Amino acid sequence: MHLVSLRLAPYGSLTDLTLELAPGVTVIHGSNEAGKSTVLSAYSDLLCGISRQTPMAFRAPRKDLRIHATITLDDGTSASVTRTTLNSPRDLLDRATKEPVSAALRAALTSNLDDATLRARFGLDHDRLVAG
Repeated sequence: MHLVSLRLAPYGSLTDLTLELAPGVTVIHGSNEAGKSTVLSAYSDLLCGISRQTPMAFRAPRKDLRIHATITLDDGTSASVTRTTLNSPRDLLDRATKEPVSAALRAALTSNLDDATLRARFGLDHDRLVAG
């Protein structure tokens, strides 16, 4: 799966941010409080769901949090989805129809990942950076 774009509107401290990602490895860097951890949290929440206790609901109410993404699946098909805070199946919607995604697309997106596994694979904290 390749993440093509990620739009946070609103999410955490970001009220409207769109990232367009090229194929290959993407490294996000910036100064403190620039939003790097927020983007990683958004990616995790996109794939794993927005938890009831999310710390990202401090600027906007939890019910208003939205993560929009365009992805290319391993089979080459493209999908545009919106992650909401609603209960399943309305937590993951097709952006065009605003209807729940198919079971096959949901399975392809979630791939049995959990937040801790995803952050270990895609995040880099200070200790891991120093350790190399």
